[in-house]
Amino acid sequence: MPPVMGAAAFIMAEFLQVKYAAVALAAVLPSLLYYAALFMHVDLEAAKRHIGAAQVEAMPRFVDILKSGWHFPLPIVFLIATLVWPETFGIPIERAAVYTTAMIAALSLAFGYRGKRIGLRELGRAVLDTGLAALDIVLIGAAAGLVVGVLSVSGISFGLTLQLIALAGDNLFLLMVLTAAISIVLGMGMPTVSVYVLTATLLAPSLVKLGVTPMAAHMFVMYFGMLSMITPPVAIAAYAAANIARVPGWQTGWTAVAVGWSSFFIPFLFVLEPALLMEGPAWLSAWHLARNLLGIYVGTAAVIGYGLRPFGPVQRALFGGAALAILIPPNAFPGAQVLDWIGLAGALVLLGSEFARRRRGAG
Repeated sequence: MPPVMGAAAFIMAEFLQVKYAAVALAAVLPSLLYYAALFMHVDLEAAKRHIGAAQVEAMPRFVDILKSGWHFPLPIVFLIATLVWPETFGIPIERAAVYTTAMIAALSLAFGYRGKRIGLRELGRAVLDTGLAALDIVLIGAAAGLVVGVLSVSGISFGLTLQLIALAGDNLFLLMVLTAAISIVLGMGMPTVSVYVLTATLLAPSLVKLGVTPMAAHMFVMYFGMLSMITPPVAIAAYAAANIARVPGWQTGWTAVAVGWSSFFIPFLFVLEPALLMEGPAWLSAWHLARNLLGIYVGTAAVIGYGLRPFGPVQRALFGGAALAILIPPNAFPGAQVLDWIGLAGALVLLGSEFARRRRGAG
């Protein structure tokens, strides 16, 4: 999620030979779709189960929280500015990270948090913990570099590209399905950086070969590689959540798939709709964002079986059909644009009908 993304975003920028800001900009709309989809699902699920707002006693005021830690956003703003406008500041990424860390340390020593200043011992411990955490990333990056080198020298990556294209029969959609499935399998149980390096080396070139832009190809394999975190049988993130919630891991894995169902559509959307990666005019990007948000909402209502009221099988089927028509990119195949408009019209009619029924029931 921009503006401060994980280590894989910097590696992607190196792979594509673009600025970090370009990667962050391309990730904005897909990440908004993802988080909006999660919010819609949880909100509709809560409405279905008649779960209201949580009663929080003695909730602190926003102004008081801001006063107690007003200085913490300053280093983050500095870091974002140096990443987005490197030509203006002229500070390398590595040095910007060091400067940001020094700013956090200085501000913590000077102002502290909620009236308590950090001591030199705590500061030293924080530096040590940060170094230990960074060591894992360094080792993963080194191992990933060895894998990339071996694959390049041996020619395995080039051979796999040709084999995937041949298996898909030069059909882009079929190649995307194959690439998505392989990315999920390769990503099982692996950390983010390793997943991206492996999929970007082995799978992304085949998509580029069939005309997909490099940015879209790398984002595609990155998304599906990380979706292995919530896809059974090896859904590490879901199993971690199951341990916290004290519920069965297998059940949590499939619940995660249901909650994140739209995440399996989003990569296909931005490959076939480059405007979702901020390629092209801003109005087109805004239109595709709004259209897909409507499709995700209608589809989520169908998955849960609840919109403004509980749905029966017929309503769920109608909402699901409208969502599928909307989420199919207009340029996916001949006639897809007509199907898209039919889905939009159908979704608006269905939502209008549900709203009218609710008003009649309230009256």
